[in-house]
Amino acid sequence: MAGHARYTALLDACVLYPLAMADALMSLATTGLFAAKWTTRIEAEWIRSLEENRPDLQGRLLYRRDQMRDAVPDWEVDERAWTVCARGLVLPDPDDVHVLGAALAGHADCIVTANLKDFPADVVVPLGIEVIHPDQFIVAQWDLDQLVAVAAFKRMRARWKKPEASAEDFAAAMERGGDCPPRHNACVRLLSSSSCGPCSSVADGRVDDYFAEWRTRESCPAGVTRCVG
Repeated sequence: MAGHARYTALLDACVLYPLAMADALMSLATTGLFAAKWTTRIEAEWIRSLEENRPDLQGRLLYRRDQMRDAVPDWEVDERAWTVCARGLVLPDPDDVHVLGAALAGHADCIVTANLKDFPADVVVPLGIEVIHPDQFIVAQWDLDQLVAVAAFKRMRARWKKPEASAEDFAAAMERGGDCPPRHNACVRLLSSSSCGPCSSVADGRVDDYFAEWRTRESCPAGVTRCVG
């Protein structure tokens, strides 16, 4: 769609609520694989839901919100714009109309949501918008550029300091969060492990050397090819 040079995804509140899922999406977005968009209303929704389920987090989520904004400076779809676009739209749940309106106003190519049934194909397809489950979306980014995704996930695991996450812990968290389909579990373990030969230079922080080495090859290292095949 016009409006952004990269593929643009409107992120629904349900995919920004779970920490592992939101972290995965933000980590991939910061690489430039896609442009992430959301609204202040979507922010308010995931914050409210999280505070309702975790009262101990009351008043502590604004830092996470601000970190997400800083990571993706062009995140916002202006309320005035999506309000105009939402007029006349009809969905099974009227509370979801603002999400579709935001996708239109933000020139999004897709809506990333776990609630696929809330956005019927007969409504969204004529508008030129895909509706994609976050699992499928994350795998699609992986398939688009495995090297960039590798580095994003390794940086993501490195940020998990309290407590630190082993490769197995990281893979388990991704699986629990619904971010890692079974066929990619081995991939996450391999690529998040500092002991993996092909990935050791990323673990050591030598990302540029790692990319340069792989980009001179005609194929992925055997371990990665085995995982993504």
